[in-house]
Amino acid sequence: MMKNKKNYFLVIIVSLLFCTISIGYALYGKTLTLNGNVLVKEAGKLEIISANIIESECSNLTSYNNPTWDKLHIVFNINSDKTNFTATYLITVANNSLWDYTYTGFPISASIQGYDYIPVVTSSITYSATGNILQNGDLIKSGQEIIIKLQMTFSIDRTQGDLTFVVDGDFSASVDNSGGLTAGITPKNGNLKGEGTIAGFTLSVINTFKYRRTFSLSSSNENIEIVDINGNVIKDLVIEASSESSYTIYLRVKEGSIFLTDKTTTNIIISSSMIDPIDTGTIDLDVDIDITATDHEKPVVGNVNIAISTNNPIEGEATISWTRIDTGGSPITNYNITLVNSSTGEIQYLETGNAITSYVVSNLSEGDYYASVSGVDEAGNSGSSDCVNASTNDGYCSMSNTIPLKWRFNITTSLNKLTFSGANSALIYSKYEGVLSVSGGGAYSLPETITVTMSGINLVNGTDYTYDVASGSVVINKITGDVNIEAEAGNASCLVEGTKIRLANGEYKNVEDVNYNDLLLVYDHENGGLTYEYPIWIELEKRANYYQKTTFSDGSILETVGAHNIFNIDKLKYVNINNPSEFKIGDRVAKIDNNGNIKVVSAIKIEYIYKEVKYYHIASTRYYNVLANDFITTDGLEISSFLYSYNKDITWGIERDNYLSTNDFFKYEDWKMFFPEYLFKGLRMEEAKNIYNHGLLDANHIIDILDINNTKPLIKDENNNTLWMVTTSDDTLNTDNYLYKQNDYYTLKEPINKENFIGWLNTSDNKLYYPGDTIRVIYGMHFIAKYTK
Repeated sequence: MMKNKKNYFLVIIVSLLFCTISIGYALYGKTLTLNGNVLVKEAGKLEIISANIIESECSNLTSYNNPTWDKLHIVFNINSDKTNFTATYLITVANNSLWDYTYTGFPISASIQGYDYIPVVTSSITYSATGNILQNGDLIKSGQEIIIKLQMTFSIDRTQGDLTFVVDGDFSASVDNSGGLTAGITPKNGNLKGEGTIAGFTLSVINTFKYRRTFSLSSSNENIEIVDINGNVIKDLVIEASSESSYTIYLRVKEGSIFLTDKTTTNIIISSSMIDPIDTGTIDLDVDIDITATDHEKPVVGNVNIAISTNNPIEGEATISWTRIDTGGSPITNYNITLVNSSTGEIQYLETGNAITSYVVSNLSEGDYYASVSGVDEAGNSGSSDCVNASTNDGYCSMSNTIPLKWRFNITTSLNKLTFSGANSALIYSKYEGVLSVSGGGAYSLPETITVTMSGINLVNGTDYTYDVASGSVVINKITGDVNIEAEAGNASCLVEGTKIRLANGEYKNVEDVNYNDLLLVYDHENGGLTYEYPIWIELEKRANYYQKTTFSDGSILETVGAHNIFNIDKLKYVNINNPSEFKIGDRVAKIDNNGNIKVVSAIKIEYIYKEVKYYHIASTRYYNVLANDFITTDGLEISSFLYSYNKDITWGIERDNYLSTNDFFKYEDWKMFFPEYLFKGLRMEEAKNIYNHGLLDANHIIDILDINNTKPLIKDENNNTLWMVTTSDDTLNTDNYLYKQNDYYTLKEPINKENFIGWLNTSDNKLYYPGDTIRVIYGMHFIAKYTK
């Protein structure tokens, strides 16, 4: 039975040494040079056949920069005149071994020698023939040649000083080692009396590996050797893949062996790479007694070790192993073991009762252990009395080093706005699995990356562990120490580049092009229907590694990142489009048609697209929502959209009137050290005290939401004064003719049509004003002329 698997790796180590990139930065005037090499460590017969550069964004990175190689070593020759560039190579790898290899990853890391600044180096690998991504678990089969397309992208944030870039990476693969060997021998006795006598036996072996195996034979009795019918010593035999074979072997007494009795035993041991030795059972042998000599030599023992099994470990179980150093003398009949837990002082005295040089101990507690081992032979020679002076050197009694034995390790988490489902401990060498989920409701999303440490060392995603940002699944491949999982919920709640935002004039702008002087068409949650607002918050461009694509029953599509919200017409509330418990196929949402009426459509397909995208977010004053591809959407991080329930016409419920009557609001004076007045007023932050009083919102969350460092710059004049748009329904919209300085006062004019005029409705506070009224400019405002019917 196979107990251990030893992995053989093909490792490609990318080291970009003495790296420079020619950069035309007049500010620093520095010139850097980028050179690199790739070393492929031989494992079996995986060989590089060719390597060529095929494309680059750099004008001076051409075919003469093709890499050079010999066998398993590649040297890259790269010069660049850009701060951001991509180089792509085709590398042909041939598997000339007898077994398949499984691809297990290619992480890249980079640093700048002598500086703390970190350059960004990303890479991707595909099969060039098919264009498919080379994924963990893909096979490189025996006899197969594959062409690998390696693309490396370099991005440098310039700093002062001469820079040397160091880039490392590992392309690794492991042998498919599933399978094992089993064996047995017959008969179980034989007669070796008489000089030169040999006794025949049949050895039966079954190979369940998918490739041929070579194995060796050894006798546990050092006085007995294994030979063929001609008396030649047998060492190595071969069995084909997935087969069963029988071999005839013979045993004979080694020349010069001494037996004090006419009976002895031996065990035929099969050894092969990647598996534990296989004991085929004890054979009883008749031998001649040597009456002319007497054995007085004690058995010599060495290389004592204690270890936990790496294959199917059992809690509390460890194996003590050693070697018998001398080759002559009487056969071993027993080994004495003294096992000491130095952490507790507990001592166990053990006997093997046979000559096999390993012993399994169970029911051990965690602690630091060492063992001493001495042997007893048929002549009665014992090294037990020498254990008082035992050391780690070879001797009649030899001792192991002190080894910490721990079978179960703690799993802890350091999370922000996340929860983790998974056991709080794991068995050594086992695979561990758990799931991260958002605890902040619609306000948060799963993070794009997490940090996993084991015994204080950072693990590598894709190699040591895997994290699925879509499901939150965390899988650690092998537990060897205490683990901590550190993660923080993301607050991305945005629209993918190219999403159409409807303006007040009925036209559309891409979300990335909207600015603070664009009057938006938004839904009025106070009065019902559509109204007009200027943006109060425009988030800077960000990037994500994946996004959600939702297709609706009318064929329209909405592409979002993170916890963006859409209005569910049946639940009468905004729901997180990225949360399967809130939004799923079949859910009906609100959309605005070309006539400004609410149209109901349902989700028919939800996809996660794994590629890098740019994303953006816009919040309108007062109501916070925007019409994105004509859907009524809002940010999952904002406050005002979730303060109250909604009526069927998507207006706020009666509890808002009830709350406003309490006059219990936040005051700007208590918040002005955290963010400016225009955000506090424009987002109706004073009303957030409603949920703050009920413990459903903390101050830190409010500050996180309104992070002005991540917003698009406001409109400024030549003196750095902030400018806001102030318009009326009589004005020509979407021009810069109506910009006013923040904190200046705007005076309302007479309307063009005065007949039945009753006043100007300010959409940003829903109050009616009159010609001649002056209003302080805090944020963008739009006034609609109201008339009697």
